[in-house]
Amino acid sequence: MKKILYFSRVFESTSFIGSQVTEVSDTHTCYYACFDIDRPKALEISNVKVIKLSEQKQGRWQRLKTKLELSDLYLNLYDARTASEIERVVLDVNPDIIHCQYGYDALIMLDNFYRDDRKYVITFRGFDASLLLILSKYRDKLNYYLSKPNVYPVFVCHALMYNLQEKSIALNPVRAVVYSNTNTEFYTRKTYKATREKIVFTQISNFREKKGHRYTLEAFEKFAEQYPEVNFEVNFAGGIDAQAQVFIDRAKKGPIADRINFPGKVSPGEILALLEQTDVFVHNSITSDHNDQEGIPNAIMEAMSMELPIVATYHSGIRELIGGNEEVFLSPEKNIAAYVEAIHKASTVGYSKRNRDRIVTAFSKETFERNILGFYQRVLNDGERVYQQCVNCVLNTNDDPAIIFDITGICNHCQAYRIVEFKYVRRDAVAEKYLTELVDTIKEKGKDKPYDCILGLSGGVDSTYLAYIAKKLGLRPLAVHFDNGWNSELAVGNIERIVTKLNIPLQTFVVDWEEFRDIQLAVLKASVVDIEMVTDHAIITKLYDLALEHSIDYVLSGTNIVTEAILPSTWIHSKKDHVNIRNIHRQFGKVPMKTYPLFTSARKLRVVWAGIQSVALLDSLPYEKKAVKKLITEELGWRDYGGKHYESIFTRFYQGYILPKKFGIDKRRAHLSNLICSRQLTRDEALEELKAAPYPEALFKSDYDFVLKKLNLSEKEFTEIMNLPVKPHSFYGVEPSFYDRFPVIKFVRPMWLLLKRLRGVS
Repeated sequence: MKKILYFSRVFESTSFIGSQVTEVSDTHTCYYACFDIDRPKALEISNVKVIKLSEQKQGRWQRLKTKLELSDLYLNLYDARTASEIERVVLDVNPDIIHCQYGYDALIMLDNFYRDDRKYVITFRGFDASLLLILSKYRDKLNYYLSKPNVYPVFVCHALMYNLQEKSIALNPVRAVVYSNTNTEFYTRKTYKATREKIVFTQISNFREKKGHRYTLEAFEKFAEQYPEVNFEVNFAGGIDAQAQVFIDRAKKGPIADRINFPGKVSPGEILALLEQTDVFVHNSITSDHNDQEGIPNAIMEAMSMELPIVATYHSGIRELIGGNEEVFLSPEKNIAAYVEAIHKASTVGYSKRNRDRIVTAFSKETFERNILGFYQRVLNDGERVYQQCVNCVLNTNDDPAIIFDITGICNHCQAYRIVEFKYVRRDAVAEKYLTELVDTIKEKGKDKPYDCILGLSGGVDSTYLAYIAKKLGLRPLAVHFDNGWNSELAVGNIERIVTKLNIPLQTFVVDWEEFRDIQLAVLKASVVDIEMVTDHAIITKLYDLALEHSIDYVLSGTNIVTEAILPSTWIHSKKDHVNIRNIHRQFGKVPMKTYPLFTSARKLRVVWAGIQSVALLDSLPYEKKAVKKLITEELGWRDYGGKHYESIFTRFYQGYILPKKFGIDKRRAHLSNLICSRQLTRDEALEELKAAPYPEALFKSDYDFVLKKLNLSEKEFTEIMNLPVKPHSFYGVEPSFYDRFPVIKFVRPMWLLLKRLRGVS
């Protein structure tokens, strides 16, 4: 039996946290250290020893620290007395794992008691992986601790994990998504209405902004107006505070005041009784103005367990919660018309056995206990795990040691794809409106200039289609090609045909080959994974240099969600990191770096000040790979290379040989998985494609000889490079954040933002 020491500022014994700790205590010895408890009886919970720490003094210095924290100027949570007490508790208990609830609370623990020989687990639940991320000091401190090999993050949904990854916060490969749970035995429907003379809608939550009460009320007022024949009432249950009172006052002055009830704060027993009388549960969560988000609302779990149809939003982890159930009606956040339609549809269906089945399968106490105990075991075993492959795509634990799976066997990459597709891919009328407005803006800003936008042209599918679309939309792009010496003859021919047929001006930057070869060799010798960042970095730099030179406001990017959103983070490095490239070259290079374009901090500052924007145009267009290839072949005479980014001989050799041989990476798995997620390929078709060799033998032999000769490497030298131990990019130093390099900028940032607004720069 292992010892688990839980920690948070307040022990919420009556919440889901209290029930989860109690469940773990059935098989482990559990302790809970906290500054405060929500009720005295929490000290009497069986199998859990609650240890109350002395509350931190709220003196003048503490109040100043709090103000500095909120101003994002300072974050140090060390307190001498707290550190001493926590150390005493840890030494007395000697836990196998210290499990902190909430990211901010974890920083209190880690700032006061971090030891390399202890294992720490942090559960992120909502605001700590959304609202607080706007604070750079919080992000930096999280990044510092989460990069430690003995600090393991847990998220209550994939959406919250994605929030941290989007902010480039380091995450231990040993991490997990462990969904919260509800008591399905307690929340079981006992009565069923034979008829419904009045439809009862209910929302149970506090009245914080992210709960979306304001928009839900507006939707019900519109619903009453559009469907006057429907007899209904709405319960808004939750503790009444000042914020709630503002909402209540607004509701009581509205057109449906006589249909709204406010039961106040409700106990579990009262929740059960309220849900028994409810016909439809409503919980339209939103992202607040300060970026506060939910994780997965437990109230929705309880309602689903009670077989209720649900009206909710496409918010954070809610989509993960509901699965594909038809009796859950989701709408975009704050879309009143969509809310009304969802309310109407939900009012026409009865009880939902499928909703309860979903909760029993994936969100029960038993499922939670199995998942969290399994993760504890992984932590104690230093990350060891059995082989598993995603049931939706073709990625597995060999491809990505950090991959995690939900209860149905779907991986985090598929979950993340769903998030970014919904967030960034526009379709139908929304896409048409966005494109029309964007193109009009680009044309207006580019008026009286030689070019109104700029794009990179490699001759590959994405950049070719982007150039084609730009011209179709009536834009006047400048095309830029970076010739790094590795173009295939096919690529050169494609580029010539594209610019000729589309009548696009082309500017080609030809690299100093001796210098570029030396940089490529340096990165090869450094034994890092993203060798292609040398080319990608230079392309990005030249694009922005030319945009500045020609006063171009928009860079059109060929990146897109539907074909290239999925890529394990361990396979790549930041393409804009000039520090990493320069450090590696200093250590392994021989030829001075004179002409290679580095995207330095000064260059980046100029780009930001100029207000140059990068636009992913393809995310607002139908983009089906096979159809696009057919179109550009027929319209532009484009010829296929046979592989993604195979327009470059070195890229073909890198992806087909270096990555699988040295790093154990088959990039086809990520590319095919992306096409599966965007519904352009079936999983069976992808698995069949993977049976073929990644590199035809004859082509490999030809490329092998060519690459070694061009790099001026003997076979012995190349073999030695391939046999070097793999190093992370961070081993050579990476570019710190702008505020880390220039802390003084933090104080003038408000003035900087004001100046940008005055200049009309977003």
